[in-house]
Amino acid sequence: MNKYELLESWTDWILERKLLRFDGVVIGLDSSVSDLNYADDIGAFTADPAPAQAIVNEIPLFSQLLGKKINAVKTKAMDLSIQSDYQLVLHGQEFEKADSFTYLDSIIDLRGSCDSDIQYTINKAQVIFSQLHRHL
Repeated sequence: MNKYELLESWTDWILERKLLRFDGVVIGLDSSVSDLNYADDIGAFTADPAPAQAIVNEIPLFSQLLGKKINAVKTKAMDLSIQSDYQLVLHGQEFEKADSFTYLDSIIDLRGSCDSDIQYTINKAQVIFSQLHRHL
């Protein structure tokens, strides 16, 4: 097992232990998701802001075991609820609120629409085809 696989295994272990008691967000009729992770990027989901702050408080404690530190300045929060006006804080630093983010080259936005993701993919294809055209 190389160091990246080890890091991902430890990240999975931490998330499994810390997010196990949180319900996450319901998807479909009987499923829920509480986190997504890729390498050292983590996305945690909750339907209620109170558990979100608890997650923000606890994950850094376990991340330190791996020699990792959560950078509050680079961390963003996206609130999909209509009425919520909470602010997540880590080490006295408020997380910037995001209207969208890119995860594994897919754009996720507040509307839940895939329009911006489709447009982004079309734009990338146009750039690539224009570069190919010069070489043909």
